[in-house]
Amino acid sequence: MNNKKKKNDDLFDELFNEKASEVEETEEIKEELEQEKIIDLDKAPAKNLGVSDVLDKKKVSDDLFTKKKPNLNDDKFGGSFNKKRQKARQARIKMTPKEYNQELERLNEGAENKNYIFLLGMAGAGKSYIIASLLRYMTNYLKGQTRLNKEIATEKEALLYNQMIEMFDDRDKNIARTDVGNFYELNIIYKPEDKSISPLEITFIDVSGEHVERIYDGEGSEQVGELPDYLEVILESDVNCKFVFVHDQSLAISTENTIKAPQSMVLKSLYDKVCTVQERNNKIYPKVLLLSKADKIPDKVKQKYRDSATEYAKAAENGLSTFSNGFFSESNNRAIFYRMGTFTKYDTLDKFDANCPAKLFNWLYGTIHIGQSILKREGHFQQFKKWFLGH
Repeated sequence: MNNKKKKNDDLFDELFNEKASEVEETEEIKEELEQEKIIDLDKAPAKNLGVSDVLDKKKVSDDLFTKKKPNLNDDKFGGSFNKKRQKARQARIKMTPKEYNQELERLNEGAENKNYIFLLGMAGAGKSYIIASLLRYMTNYLKGQTRLNKEIATEKEALLYNQMIEMFDDRDKNIARTDVGNFYELNIIYKPEDKSISPLEITFIDVSGEHVERIYDGEGSEQVGELPDYLEVILESDVNCKFVFVHDQSLAISTENTIKAPQSMVLKSLYDKVCTVQERNNKIYPKVLLLSKADKIPDKVKQKYRDSATEYAKAAENGLSTFSNGFFSESNNRAIFYRMGTFTKYDTLDKFDANCPAKLFNWLYGTIHIGQSILKREGHFQQFKKWFLGH
């Protein structure tokens, strides 16, 4: 009996000494943590030190001694203390049902306040440059603050945003075409200086033209009659969508190695898709056609159509009637000769022209804040003065 009691006493003493040693070690860990500026344990709520607390701090100690950084996202450090920004969005052609549903849930959260701007057109039609020209106009010509929402932007989106802003001041910083592996959601916030003007939050969708061309049923290997899942899921969601169709009359129809789909047929396929979504959701989405790189269309040609982009697009000789006949059957749809300035012979921007970006931005603003315009209407005298001075 005495031997059994002695064994129990020895075991108790051994456990007590072990835990007491760990408590002493915790004080040393505390000093190291404070020196490392990881956490101030004195500012934590006071409580009795239990075995679980000792073990938690022992784990932190092990991390320190093995030169392994503690996980600052753990609850004991406050959670999400140092959340790393996502590097890029993956342009998934096919998603798993789980991935698709998760993305749909993300989009539908607060969908009534989300405004997604789709720029749809062939590869090389100038979609990314059009976004850049809008950002230039918003940043440099509108009174107020324009910024990228960095709380949800990926690393690549933040980089692209800066490149788009800088390219108009530095010719060596032209943006590259959007590659097929990634796509961008540029969530832009505009807060006007005039508090009587409504603020704006819009998300530009910048995708590769190759992925857009998938909508066309054609001879090319990538022309399969459907959009990639990462675009389909946005169309299926409840977010507010606006569609900017981009046509570039200077693009070649074919190259030596690839069979390119006709622009008018790609645009028609995209328009048909949007109409299908409209009917399914019982909505009418705002749409505009941009005749990009309009500086390459001679003035005499524009004058032939009374400088009307709509009349130009409807004319059969310009190769767009297959698309435009259906597009302009919706009376609210419009077209713009889009140019962002003058270019050198090496196709680099020489001087920025804010006129077209202003028109496009005002259209976007009016589709979100119905009946409002960001541009102040000029009086008859100001209009006469501009006409008299030849402006």
